[in-house]
Amino acid sequence: MLSGGQLEWAAEDAAQHALNLDNWRIKILESKRRQAELQNEIREASAGAGLGGSPMRLSQTEGQSELSSVKRQIATLARGTAEAVDAVQKEVKLRNSKIGSLKKLEESTDKELSGIMKELDQLSDEDYN
Repeated sequence: MLSGGQLEWAAEDAAQHALNLDNWRIKILESKRRQAELQNEIREASAGAGLGGSPMRLSQTEGQSELSSVKRQIATLARGTAEAVDAVQKEVKLRNSKIGSLKKLEESTDKELSGIMKELDQLSDEDYN
């Protein structure tokens, strides 16, 4: 274990970095979804103007495929984010239990040290008397 809580800070930094990456992925996926929606709107407008025909159906299929792909990516990201949050929560619980154990150890060590100091004080008082 590193002194001064460096390990704890490193874990928190890693969790923050993972969150930032997931937020960027979400923004990218939202942009892709919006782009697919706009492409569909353009295709629908083209079909309404008589520019579509048979290729329009193929384009709609491609658009739906792209939307499905984005949905799968979002679902994968959501699962990954949920797993990361669970892992961080488990790490926090583990650290809290370790901190509790360390506090108990500190208290017992302080009591023992206090007792030793009292004995030393008594011995020094006896030596001077």
